[in-house]
Amino acid sequence: MKRRKKNLPLNFTERSKAKVSLICSIVVLVLLCIVFRQMDQMFVKQEAEKEQKRQEEEAKAQAESREVYTANIAAVGDNLYGSSLYASGQSDTTSSWNFDHVYSQVSAEIQAADLALVSQEALFTSNHDEVSSSDTCAAPTEVGDALANAGFDVVEHASEHAFDYGSSLIDNTLSFWSTNHTNVTPLGIHSSQEDAGQLKVVEVNQIRIALLNYTFGVNSDSFSSGDSYRIDVFDKSKIDSMLQAARESSDCIIFCAHWGEDADTSPSEFEKQWAVYLMQQGVDVLLGSHPRTLQPYGTLSDGQGNEMLVYYSLGSFVSNEESLERLLGGMAKFTIEKTVDGEETTVSVTNQSLEPTVMHYNYDTGDYGVYMLADYTDDLASSHSVRYTVGDSFSVQGLQTEFDTILSENVTPSTVTTEITDSSADAEGSDSQTDNAENSSDGSTDDSEDDSYEDSGSYDESYDESDEDSGYYDESYDESYDDSEYYE
Repeated sequence: MKRRKKNLPLNFTERSKAKVSLICSIVVLVLLCIVFRQMDQMFVKQEAEKEQKRQEEEAKAQAESREVYTANIAAVGDNLYGSSLYASGQSDTTSSWNFDHVYSQVSAEIQAADLALVSQEALFTSNHDEVSSSDTCAAPTEVGDALANAGFDVVEHASEHAFDYGSSLIDNTLSFWSTNHTNVTPLGIHSSQEDAGQLKVVEVNQIRIALLNYTFGVNSDSFSSGDSYRIDVFDKSKIDSMLQAARESSDCIIFCAHWGEDADTSPSEFEKQWAVYLMQQGVDVLLGSHPRTLQPYGTLSDGQGNEMLVYYSLGSFVSNEESLERLLGGMAKFTIEKTVDGEETTVSVTNQSLEPTVMHYNYDTGDYGVYMLADYTDDLASSHSVRYTVGDSFSVQGLQTEFDTILSENVTPSTVTTEITDSSADAEGSDSQTDNAENSSDGSTDDSEDDSYEDSGSYDESYDESDEDSGYYDESYDESYDDSEYYE
């Protein structure tokens, strides 16, 4: 039987080799850990770089597919001449008249816009003997030439004077534009039923803008239901039909309203009721004219995603008015921005402002012209013939103070439960608010009032416009209006 050998202790050499082997194994393991860590970090970094590159490429592709278009718009109020203003454009040596001088100081501002609008109340005649500025108004075609030369692209004609001479001047005015200035779009008057049913849409920088123009009524007693297609008068069913067409065929809707109380710097209930309704129907911008004075502007909105920029009245642009308030006008400026991102298109109205204008005239020197108030001087103000009427109160500072005062008014939206024009009206309620200028010239403010607008089916007969022959002009709505008082 063999005996087992006892374990003999390692000698020094063997022990040293074991220690070295252990140390080498540890070192190799550490080095492997370092290498694997570096490789892992490199892999993570490469993946991060790939992800960043992918995101950058996606962002670039999205940016390339995202297109933004803008259109800068300018709009002014009423262009209505008196006899002395007409005389300033007449020549002693020729039979031709010219009124370019009236707009020479503001033409640069007008032409800088991509689209410029003006309200022309008196329709055009080519017969100088028919020119009138009294109770019935007719303007020479040379006024139209001057408007086109100044840079206006859209001319609003729906007003209380549109039927002063019956249908003849409507046809003459439309013929004038189509023959002499095909790039100008006239609004508010029509040559036929077919034309009255055609929505006016202009394309500016790939933005399709629908344009509508309606008046509260006309002065002429001869305007009957058979003539109703001739002039766009406020009527809910007609407006609803045109707005539906506008929503379907345009990117943006601008509604030009000839309305308001004469010489009133605050919007009437009629204006406020219609403003809420038009906002709810998708109108983007509302431009008001007729009161002969400025009124506040701001943004009207509700809790249902509707929002509308409203200028209740832009005042008089060119006139022979004889008070500071009536000689002070405003040029509305805003930008329509259209963004196309893939299949989604959005439109917004930005950069809105209102810049004051002043109509200047000097009977002694025969100087007539409209200025931006920023360019008007005290020397010019001191030579203004209106000083014979109002004295030293007519000054640059006086005009600016009046402008600031008007814009500082907060306008409370209409909350009257009223149907707009007929028994089928059904304007749904909403929480509406306007943000109006607060002691500033740009109309911006954070102060607003929040009032609900609700239609419970009641009807305010004071704003009724029936379809009777005499019903196209609401006497109670503008009973103070008398043209002859303001013009020489």
